[in-house]
Amino acid sequence: MHFPSLATILALAASTVDAAKINLEIGYFSLVIPPTTGNTPGIGCGPWALATGADGSTKSPTGMKGSDECPNSELRNFCQRFGCPQTLRFGDTLAFQIQSGSGQSLTVKGSVLNGKSQTVTCGRSVVTHPGNKYRTNICYFDL
Repeated sequence: MHFPSLATILALAASTVDAAKINLEIGYFSLVIPPTTGNTPGIGCGPWALATGADGSTKSPTGMKGSDECPNSELRNFCQRFGCPQTLRFGDTLAFQIQSGSGQSLTVKGSVLNGKSQTVTCGRSVVTHPGNKYRTNICYFDL
């Protein structure tokens, strides 16, 4: 069976007949932000996501929102920090909605233009991207 890349899914989602295996990583990153008062910079955190197709192709979504001052780095409740539901879009043909979550898992619904959808529970993990480790929830979709 052939598994299309994310680019193919985005271009042909309405007509594809093959299953698309997609891994969706959802987490947050921290960065140093300029000082708002005084001379001391602060730490800010924001949500991020990355989808990976069966062929290894990756794509970042639009629609991520929210930020905070990284209270208690052990607090991992995405929905409490950044708000849910939150919809992540990959072009006009693929979308994921973060529906709810606790500190240990997220419930996410994935949908493609042809109407196929799947709701999964995404477990916690730590991933490494270009030298940085991120705490994430990883969702496994078969759309």
